[in-house]
Amino acid sequence: MAKRTSKLSIEKALLFSFAVFFVIIMLILVVAIPYPTQKQWWVFRLVLAMIAGGFGAMLPGALEVSVNKTIKAAGAAGFFVVVYFFNPAGFVSDDPFAPFPPPPSSADAQKVAEKMLSEVNNGQFAELYESMHPEFKSMYNKDQFTALSNNVRVPFGKASKSTQFGTQSSKIYNPRGYILQYTYLSEFPDGSKIYESPTVFASDSSAWHPFGYMVQTIKSNH
Repeated sequence: MAKRTSKLSIEKALLFSFAVFFVIIMLILVVAIPYPTQKQWWVFRLVLAMIAGGFGAMLPGALEVSVNKTIKAAGAAGFFVVVYFFNPAGFVSDDPFAPFPPPPSSADAQKVAEKMLSEVNNGQFAELYESMHPEFKSMYNKDQFTALSNNVRVPFGKASKSTQFGTQSSKIYNPRGYILQYTYLSEFPDGSKIYESPTVFASDSSAWHPFGYMVQTIKSNH
């Protein structure tokens, strides 16, 4: 009986050690990968559920969990089910890979993009910067953006005509929301042409905001 008790104690100690080890590994990964991919997110969730099951195996008493008519669990498996299916992290942080709600109107997005293009064409770079999304401002300060715009865009002067050339849309997870990038072919009185790409962003179903601006020069054939 004493040997059996001793064997159980060793097994629990090993189980506890492995659980603590994996908790430490997960904490390191969270710091090293602050913005995981969707695949990484699900792997982390699975490993955390397994860790919870390991801790649950050491606790006295019984835990019974019923997710639906087909998924029921007790004991250590119950802890696994709680963490995996109920996702406790969702109570303190939004799931970055939860389904996206519908985006705002694309017509509103185009209005924001056209306003950006107008501000650039009129040299109102400071005004444009002030309306930019905070994520953009975290990458460039006003002086950097103004200097870059003066060096890249101002030399072309004021466009005489801008024609929408194309649109690209995508979803991003950091920050979480929708991206729409418009491309315009801008023509100038001296015959030069450039592609201008104002980008707008909407966080879930909120309003569209200026998110970025790029210029691509077109080489002359002459």
